[in-house]
Amino acid sequence: SDQSIQIVYEGKKLNSRDKVYWKVKIWDQENETSYWSKTATWEMGLLDQSDWQAKWIGKEELQNVKVGQKNPALYFRKEFVIKNNIQNARAYISGLGYYELYINGKKVGDHVLSPNQTNYDRRQVDKFGDKRIANMSTRVLYETYDISSYLQKGKNVAAVILGNGWYFRSEREEYLPLSYDLPRFITQIEVGYADDTMQKIVSDETWKDSKGPIVENSIYYGEVYDARLEKPDWNKKGFDDSKWEYAKVVRAPEGKLCAQMSPPDRVVGIIQPVKITTPREGIYRYDFGTMFSGWVKLKVEGKRGTKLKLTFFEDNGNTYEQTDTYILKGEGVEEWEPRFTWHAFRYVEVSGSPVTLTLDNLEGQIVHTDVRSAGTFKSSNDLFNRILTDYKKTQLDNMHGGVPSDCPHRERR
Repeated sequence: SDQSIQIVYEGKKLNSRDKVYWKVKIWDQENETSYWSKTATWEMGLLDQSDWQAKWIGKEELQNVKVGQKNPALYFRKEFVIKNNIQNARAYISGLGYYELYINGKKVGDHVLSPNQTNYDRRQVDKFGDKRIANMSTRVLYETYDISSYLQKGKNVAAVILGNGWYFRSEREEYLPLSYDLPRFITQIEVGYADDTMQKIVSDETWKDSKGPIVENSIYYGEVYDARLEKPDWNKKGFDDSKWEYAKVVRAPEGKLCAQMSPPDRVVGIIQPVKITTPREGIYRYDFGTMFSGWVKLKVEGKRGTKLKLTFFEDNGNTYEQTDTYILKGEGVEEWEPRFTWHAFRYVEVSGSPVTLTLDNLEGQIVHTDVRSAGTFKSSNDLFNRILTDYKKTQLDNMHGGVPSDCPHRERR
């Protein structure tokens, strides 16, 4: 009832960054009360747009997107100095389409394909037959991380990889109106010191950017990674970025920044291939035994410049043009998995390998929005149990970016 759930908060007004503590006790119809629960806490985000001193930065603005236009991932970095003892530190960040944040070489958090999908911005309205599609309400989700343990006294580095995601689309003619603009991101790092002062490190034109090994990334077609273009330690202090360019301040999306409340996508499980065959010379076909949504982690050794192409197949044999490509750097055993795409598949065909591949060369990564189960069901009827299992698997495989869909790979509109 409305006396026990969905009760509207009626306490004092909460402000940005407030840390709030709460506990609960209950009573029944006989007015018998329970003990107080353990104290829990939450923290308020940035409630007002004026809380943001950071700027949206990127490479440039979109002019006229063309079918098949490539847009490699961008790499950004910024060095800063921590002078005093840290009491707490938060990173507020959004990257459109997708981003990964690093502090001193370590990836922050375990989210993937972040942030969750929304209608971020204005679209190319003049190319829509139905104008209502372009005139939907807009918002942009940002995420908050506790980065206290990532920082150290003295020099530090914040770094971001920025992918296309849903923000830049060029795969097909009918997708062009769905493209918003070229990728961009905003971040505001707030470091609270023990003396109650605060230092802010914000995205602006002092950040530096460069291209890197992710030469293509598309949520439809997949990712192309050229390991020969890697820049070792690019996200650590002391890296020589003198040849990198300064980032540009770009147009802010029309959508207001809002805290992401829905669960993020995560790698929620690992699945091993159960069988490998060679249907044609030079082709290795991996069977994972079941359909799932996500990608594969590749572990391989070979000559520099060797190009391995991974093609993903459904149970019914369709690929829907789902591919990833990895180009070796030729430095011993290499491991790789994509960052800014996902696939739905049971089979993977690997071509281009000059050496014999085995089951140990691929590992499946199960990826979807990490929603919790609200309940359980078990029946003496095995058919009912199977129906529930298949239903849950279908729902989860079709959920990315906090959005349930009807297909995790073919259309992605």
